[in-house]
Amino acid sequence: MEHSDSPTVVPQVARLVARSGNLKSELVAFVHSPRFARRLDARLEEAADRFGFLDEATAIETIDHFALQHRLADGSTVVERFVAQRRPPLQEDERAMLLGWRDVVEGVFEVKGSEGDAAVLHNLLDDLLYRVHSNLGRRALGKLSKGMFVAARIVPVHPDTDAWLVSGNLTTYAPSDGPQLAHLAAQTLTAHPQLLRRNSEMLRRAWEMQAEARTDFIEVFGTDMLVLDPGETHVRMQEYHRHRQDKALAELDDEAVTQAINSGPSLDELSSVPEELRDADTVAVICDETEGLC
Repeated sequence: MEHSDSPTVVPQVARLVARSGNLKSELVAFVHSPRFARRLDARLEEAADRFGFLDEATAIETIDHFALQHRLADGSTVVERFVAQRRPPLQEDERAMLLGWRDVVEGVFEVKGSEGDAAVLHNLLDDLLYRVHSNLGRRALGKLSKGMFVAARIVPVHPDTDAWLVSGNLTTYAPSDGPQLAHLAAQTLTAHPQLLRRNSEMLRRAWEMQAEARTDFIEVFGTDMLVLDPGETHVRMQEYHRHRQDKALAELDDEAVTQAINSGPSLDELSSVPEELRDADTVAVICDETEGLC
């Protein structure tokens, strides 16, 4: 048996970033081919608002999700089909790059600075730093300054690097939006703790917190599911969140209590009922072991 002494080839990030733009364009064209038209149109219709309007940013995000994450009937993704069928075949590092794009990170990020052509972004959801490039070049990230926030989807440049790539649009926010975005991030994590999958310690704690929240729900209502009139839902949810709040504040000193009350969301905000449910005959509220409060 022969043993190779050749060193492991380190993927060239700059080359792959430059190449990613053309390959992403090819992938999007593949997505729009007739073979996927019916399924893509269905996803776009689902993403439209109740008047059937679809803004450009939502359309781009929907197409990106369809290309990288949507499962076809055989369990494969569109990007897997593209890599397998592309002619001429991709180079090995390009193939690994595109297949790595299935590993999407969606988040709200605080801009921490820059390193060369990359922006250093701190994800409010998983509390990790990402060095993010754009296939449009440095100018595409030039508008980002330290302290700003961005909502974005990012994908690995290559699985063997710690470099990331913008996938779709960047939505920017001013530094003054930070407290509101942090609050939204906390709400998102409460409902979807799996978003912490990259940060194992935070993921463990998130599951613990969700289990505690479910225990409190059952303690207050005697069940993990309620069926309520829309007008009653807000009052009962206030009851639950007041119970949770009182438990949390009981463990704090007076100064911390004041700070928590002034900086956190109000009981009204926590207990609000989505507008589309307010005219429903009944509203079901479930505190699921896996999905959390729904």
